[in-house]
Amino acid sequence: MTMKTFALVILTLGLSFLSHAADVIEERWFPHVDGGFTKGEFIDLGTNTTERLYIRYGLISDSGVELERTTNNAVVWRAHVAPLGVIHSKYHHLVNVRIEDNKILVTSIGAKQIFEIHALKTGALISRKVLEVK
Repeated sequence: MTMKTFALVILTLGLSFLSHAADVIEERWFPHVDGGFTKGEFIDLGTNTTERLYIRYGLISDSGVELERTTNNAVVWRAHVAPLGVIHSKYHHLVNVRIEDNKILVTSIGAKQIFEIHALKTGALISRKVLEVK
């Protein structure tokens, strides 16, 4: 194999990996929702309910927030709002999620307030702010 052929093979493999990297779905943080420790909610994204945004988080722990978009019960993407790293016994977690202009606005209030914006289409993080709770 010539050096030129080898370089083309490496380049092709690299581009193939990058094109599939967007297809990788993050692992679930919350395999079970019980309504006591872990809360689960969803927002219908259309009138036919085949597209949903699921929201999961711990009620009494610094769990972060899991966002999962589905179409026809198949996961399209999954993204996470990272937790702060606070001991759970000193924590009460409130989460509010709304959709505005094709963006997901997440407010997570516990020891501090986290405000994240994610792209509705891809789940990609657009911005993150962490503020003191007043």
